[in-house]
Amino acid sequence: MKDWRLHDLRHTISTGLHELRIEPHVVEAVLNHVSGHKDGVAGRYNHAQYRGPMQAALIKWAAHVESIVSGKPQRKVIHPTHSAR
Repeated sequence: MKDWRLHDLRHTISTGLHELRIEPHVVEAVLNHVSGHKDGVAGRYNHAQYRGPMQAALIKWAAHVESIVSGKPQRKVIHPTHSAR
């Protein structure tokens, strides 16, 4: 791939997570990006780290990538905290 940069992975992951219907503020947390939900007044008062939602998003992303690489349909992803229920 000509002119490919490591930073292109951030674009790919951001786009992919949004297409998987991950909430924008969680995508930004995964990318460690600061904008509306952590910028200005909102960021001053919002100290949430979104660990659970980020974990769920990355598990969903991993399943998506695995399905592309394996050529098999994507398996249903159950968030680890929900599997005990």
